[in-house]
Amino acid sequence: MGVTTTNNKPFNPRGNDQSPKGYNRAKLYSGKALDFDGTNDNVEVADNSSLDFTTAMSAFCYMRVDTLSTGGGVDYAISKYDYGNNNRSWLLGQRDDELIAVISKNGFSGATNTKDRFSATFENTSDYYFVGFTFESNVLKLYVNGQEVATEKTNDAEVNSIYSGNADVCVGSGQFNGSGIGFLDGKVANAKIFNTALTAAQVADLYNNPEKVVPTGVADSALKLWLPMMEGAGTTAYDGSPVGFTEDIVTGFTNGTTYPLDSFASNGDDITTAIKTNGFGGCVSNGHTYTNGQKVKVKFTYQKNSGDDLRVLFSSVVTGAGTAKSDSQNVSASGEFEHTFTMTADGVAYLQLGTGNASHSIDAVITDVYVSPNVSANHGTISGATYVNGIGAPSPQSAVMDWNKGTNILTYSEELDNSSSVFTLRSFTQNSSTETSPIGTSDAYKFTENDTNSNPALYYNGDFSDGNSQTFKMYLKADAATTFSISTQGNTEGPDINVTTEWEQYEVTQSVDTGTGPHIGGFLSIAQGSGIVLYVWHPQMSYGDSVYIPTLGTAQTSEVLLPQGLTTGRDITGVNLFENVRKQGALNLDGNSWAEVHDNESLDITSAITLEAWVYWDTSDTIASGVFGKWTASNQCYLLYKTNAGDGIRFYINSNAVGAGSLTDGWHHIVGTYDRTNKRLYVDGAQVNLNNQADAIATSSLPLEIGRYDQQSSYGYEDPIAQPRIYNRALTAAEIQQNYNAGKNTYTN
Repeated sequence: MGVTTTNNKPFNPRGNDQSPKGYNRAKLYSGKALDFDGTNDNVEVADNSSLDFTTAMSAFCYMRVDTLSTGGGVDYAISKYDYGNNNRSWLLGQRDDELIAVISKNGFSGATNTKDRFSATFENTSDYYFVGFTFESNVLKLYVNGQEVATEKTNDAEVNSIYSGNADVCVGSGQFNGSGIGFLDGKVANAKIFNTALTAAQVADLYNNPEKVVPTGVADSALKLWLPMMEGAGTTAYDGSPVGFTEDIVTGFTNGTTYPLDSFASNGDDITTAIKTNGFGGCVSNGHTYTNGQKVKVKFTYQKNSGDDLRVLFSSVVTGAGTAKSDSQNVSASGEFEHTFTMTADGVAYLQLGTGNASHSIDAVITDVYVSPNVSANHGTISGATYVNGIGAPSPQSAVMDWNKGTNILTYSEELDNSSSVFTLRSFTQNSSTETSPIGTSDAYKFTENDTNSNPALYYNGDFSDGNSQTFKMYLKADAATTFSISTQGNTEGPDINVTTEWEQYEVTQSVDTGTGPHIGGFLSIAQGSGIVLYVWHPQMSYGDSVYIPTLGTAQTSEVLLPQGLTTGRDITGVNLFENVRKQGALNLDGNSWAEVHDNESLDITSAITLEAWVYWDTSDTIASGVFGKWTASNQCYLLYKTNAGDGIRFYINSNAVGAGSLTDGWHHIVGTYDRTNKRLYVDGAQVNLNNQADAIATSSLPLEIGRYDQQSSYGYEDPIAQPRIYNRALTAAEIQQNYNAGKNTYTN
C-alpha cells in the first residue's frame, strides 16, 4: 500500500472560477492542526463511560508525521491505551514506516489478546493523511485517504469485544501508568470517535467532504468525541460531539431475577403485561454503564389497571431494593411519567419498574419507555502542543465554515461547582447543576440565598485588575422578579438589573482597577434572608464584545475559533453563531488563512484591469492586510489592500496606490480600475478617489493571493471576502454601479 497513490480527493482546489475561462480555481489554506513535538506534547480527555465501547467503534483523524518512529515502537495518533497496567483498549498510530491500529479484548497485549492491522508503508512527507480504523465482530479495517488499505498483521486473536478500561483518550500519545508515552512528532487535526463501525462508503464520505461532521447514514448520537482542534490558541481542545440527553438507550426489558413479576410480557420498549399479586416484583431494562452523579432522564406512558404504586429506579440486575443505584420515584396514577434520576454509584445499572413493598400488588401496562443518560462534553486538555495554521487539503477548511471566535478570562465557566476556590458563594447554597438552560440543555446552575451573610453575592475570587475595560455577562433568571446589581469588580458597584422568571442575558462593562472579580449581587443589593433563588448560565468576562467561550481550569485569554457543530446556527459548544456566518460565495477568513490561485498567463495583465470584491470591514482590525492581488515587496503587480488605520482601503498598481478612508463596519463593495491613464477606487458603487498613472502593469510568476499579500501570514485579512473578481479591462462607472446593486441585497441585508 503506497498511500501517496490515492487520487480521489476532489476538494482542493476548492474555490471554483466562475469566469468564462473556468480554470483559475483557488486552493484554500485555512486548515488548522495541533503540532506535537514527539517529546512530551499531547491532548488528554478524561475517561468516562461515554468513551467506553464494547462491541464496535471507529476512530479517524488527519495526521502528518514529521519524524518516523524507530525500533518497533509506536507513536500514537489517537489512543485509549495504557501500556503500563494492562489497561489497553485501542490505538491508532505510526510504527517505523507503518500505520497501525490495535484492539485489545481484555486489557492485555499479545497474540492471544489483541488484533492489529498495519499498512505496508507509511511515508514521512509534508502531506496530511486522513487515517483511521473501524472495528466490529472480529473485523478490524485500516483506512488511508478514504480507502481501505491492504494490511498485514502480527497479532490476530479472536476479538469480538473491546476492553473498556479506565485509560484516558489521548491525542499525540499513549499512556504508561497514567503518564504519557509514545509521543508523536507530527501534526493531528479533526479527531473523531464513533461508537459504531463506519462502512467503507461512510469513510469515503468523510474524506471527500472534509467539513462534514457525521457521514450520511450515521446518527449524530454515534459521534462520541469530536476534537476539531481549530481553536488556534489556548489549552482546551473543545469537544463537539452531542451533549445532553441525546440518545434513547432502551432496547428491551426482561422479567426480574430475584423478585420477578408473576406475569410479564414486553415488546421492545413497551411492557404489555406487568402483574404482581403480592410482594416485591419487577422487570429490568438492558444494562448501561453510568457514573456516580450522572443524570438520566426517564419517560414513559403509564396505564394503571389496579394495585399499589409503581416504583421506578435504577438497580443492579436483581430487582431488590437493596441494590438501588439511583434515587427512586413512586407513580400512583395513570398518565405521562418523566423524571431525571441521579445515579449514586459507578458501573452497570438497569431501569427497574415494579413494586416497592413485600405486601404490594400491581397490574399495569407501561409503553414508550425512554431512557437517556446526560452526556457531558469531553473537552481535552492540551499539554505543550501548539497550533499551526494555513493547512491545505485534505484537512477541513475553516474558510468554508461558519464559526465563532472570542475570549473568556474566567475559569470554570462550565463547572462552577468544581471551582469553589474561584467561584464563591456568599450567603448562597448551590442546589443543582443540571437545570434547563435557555437553549434546552441541562447545564444551568441553581442557587438559593441562605441567610448566613449580610451581603449575599455570587462572585469570582482573584485579581482581574489591569486598568482595562472588561465586559461581564451571563444568563440569569429567578423564582420571582427581583432587582440587584452586577459588576466587573468587588470595589465598584455596577448597574442594577431587573431579573425576571424568564432567562435573559445581562452584561456590564467597566474598567477593572482593583479588588475581587465580577459580582452577581453584592453591595447590599440582595437582602439577607430574602431566600431568593437564582439560576445562572454561561458566565463570561472578555475584553470587548465576545461570543460565549466555555472554560474549565484554564481561561481563554486569546481569541479561539469554534466551528459550527452538528446543529445549524450553533458552534460546537452549542452557542448561537455570532458574526462569522458565511454569506453567499464568501471565504470566512480569520487572519490566519488565505486562498491562492496558481499563476498563469490569464492573470498576467499589463494594460487595463479591474479588481472587485465584496468585503466585510471591521475597523477594530488595525493590521495591514491584503484583500486580494499579486503583490510582494519585490514583485509588485496589483492589489486591494486594507491599511493599518482600520478604516482605509488602497488600490495598488505596481508601487503606486490610490486610497480612501472612513469605511465603516459591515459589508462593502470595493472596486479598483486602471486603464493606463487613471487609477480609480470605488466603494459601494461610488467613485471615492482617482489619480493618474500610465505604467504597464508588472507581471510575476507568483500566485494570486486572496486574504493576504506578500506571501506573509502576518498580513492576513481577518474577515470574510466574497466574489473576488479580476477583469482584463477597466469597468465603467455604470457597470460598477450595476454590480453593486446586484449584490447589495445579499451582502448588506
